[in-house]
Amino acid sequence: MNIGWRWCTWMTLLLLFNVMSISISVSPSVVDHGNKISDSYIYGLCNANKYISGSEYERNLKKLLKSLVNGAAPSGGLATHTYGGVQGLVQCRPDISRHECQSCSAAASERAFQGCPNAISARVQFEFCFIRYENYTFASVLDTSVAYSLESSKSNSNIHGFNHTLANLMATLARKAPLHVNRFATGAQVVKHSSVTVYGLQMCLTTLAAPDCRACLRQAIGLLNKCCSSEMGAQIYLGSCSVRFEIYPF
Repeated sequence: MNIGWRWCTWMTLLLLFNVMSISISVSPSVVDHGNKISDSYIYGLCNANKYISGSEYERNLKKLLKSLVNGAAPSGGLATHTYGGVQGLVQCRPDISRHECQSCSAAASERAFQGCPNAISARVQFEFCFIRYENYTFASVLDTSVAYSLESSKSNSNIHGFNHTLANLMATLARKAPLHVNRFATGAQVVKHSSVTVYGLQMCLTTLAAPDCRACLRQAIGLLNKCCSSEMGAQIYLGSCSVRFEIYPF
């Protein structure tokens, strides 16, 4: 189902622009399943501060990205490494195959390096994986700053009980995700007296402690309620977690 989308932002995202900038515009949420990895780019953030080409930082970054790509799929979809003061993380959705994780990690790494040239830090979100590198420790630190958000342009106001069903689904997933080994939960609920099913996904960085994951998801759901609860679908991406709902399986 191909539906319209619009990009929404908050002041927290504007504050992030002090050090980060959006690199490339969003791709459609619905992907071509014949090439679903390369077509599933969501957003990219590039640090405005630059390293010098040919520097030790660049050499360490290249080693880091190679290690992340090689390590994510064999280790259950998560890889973290540090080289010479550059820390990186790759995390794949646990419901994809090792081959898909490998492909997504490679695509995200290439996008981060080429789309954010000489940036001392960057993060890239695909639908099926996420990559981030920084010049400081971040992997296990709670980050609730808003990185990106996307909402449907179609309203659910004519579907009685939609918001109640959505709230129940989000609450259920928020209880499950922090307790899952991968900090991940999906589910679906049918809106009563309708043919509509609401599908949801919630995910934290696997490196987060369960209480921090819970806190991140709580904030993301709060933002979702403010911007998008009257819509047919939305995605909220914070530094350490993400939430999403649609009216089709994803």
